[in-house]
Amino acid sequence: MPAINWTPEEIAALSAVSTAELQEALALWRRYAPRQARAALETAVAPIPRRVLDPTLTAVSQEVASLVASVQTGVAELDYWQLQMADRVRFVHLAGGGAAVGGLPSLTLTDVALVEATRQLQLGYLLQFAQKLATGQLLTDGSFLRYSQMYIDAGRGTYYDVAEQGFARQGFDRVRSIRSARDSCRECIYFDGREFEIGDPAYKKPGRRICLSSCLCYEEYISSATSERRML
Repeated sequence: MPAINWTPEEIAALSAVSTAELQEALALWRRYAPRQARAALETAVAPIPRRVLDPTLTAVSQEVASLVASVQTGVAELDYWQLQMADRVRFVHLAGGGAAVGGLPSLTLTDVALVEATRQLQLGYLLQFAQKLATGQLLTDGSFLRYSQMYIDAGRGTYYDVAEQGFARQGFDRVRSIRSARDSCRECIYFDGREFEIGDPAYKKPGRRICLSSCLCYEEYISSATSERRML
């Protein structure tokens, strides 16, 4: 059951955001997003809240669970899983970035560059995971599903990375972590309620903590000049 051994050049090409892909992403968003928010990635004028993004990622994760089961039962081969996963990884990071700034039309070139860099990193990790699966490791236990779904949850990290850039452009200069009721890792507990300058290396964003992409903490962006606060 071999993996597809993408070259670095092929991973870079898969990571690039094209004009055609923007239209594909809008169609996928309408497929996965809650009914009341199916047009949001195209028409929003403000950042799309997590209450919309989270169920969208969950819907993608449910498809991933079916993909994993199809490989474990012999219905599908590993290379099919790898290609399907790559499509979903590319989507969740582009959608997460677009959601953070009020829809795909609001993405700047800087935002797109961040999305592309993140996708390149994640697709590299996906290749390494596929190569490990090709040896027979993890195929038959819960790790296969858990790790596969973590690639989807990582879209939340891109959401906050792009949101930070967007709010910084608007003059927001501080960020505060707000712990989700479901988060109990020691870093989520430590950062809860603390304020940091945007870009401070002492601060770890949701998705970069011990709980990795399963983190459900929120962030609040603060303008020292106006005292305005915006939570995502």
